[in-house]
Amino acid sequence: LCECTTSNTFVTLFVGVYDHDTKTLQYVDAGHGHWIIRRAGQAPVQGEKPEKPPIGIVPDMSYTSRSLDLGIGDRIVLFSDGMIELFGPDGEQYSIDRLIKSIVESNSPQEDVNFALDALQNFISKGAKDDDTTIASLEIVN
Repeated sequence: LCECTTSNTFVTLFVGVYDHDTKTLQYVDAGHGHWIIRRAGQAPVQGEKPEKPPIGIVPDMSYTSRSLDLGIGDRIVLFSDGMIELFGPDGEQYSIDRLIKSIVESNSPQEDVNFALDALQNFISKGAKDDDTTIASLEIVN
């Protein structure tokens, strides 16, 4: 990517492979850093920060995977930077803390998405979105 694009081009990436038998997620977080884990019966918390920069900043950067053990009912919520970097009418940024609070009462992946998008829309007060607002929630079911 460094060789094929301009110097200000980069890509954040979160890629994971889930092993159903071991209930383990092997993942690489290349500068993405936008994910939440919600263990069954517990409050949601921010996932680990990435150890390496986005792809395309440092030539020949190598990335290693991390491992995350998951149990039945655990959820991973992945989101784009637009979910936390939009501004409200008072000029305040939405933030990861607000996103986490918006899904505290959710009981399913669908509610994670709906509650998060509703809270964000209320925060920006029907203002224009100047960034993408992508969110997905995945649950371990058996």
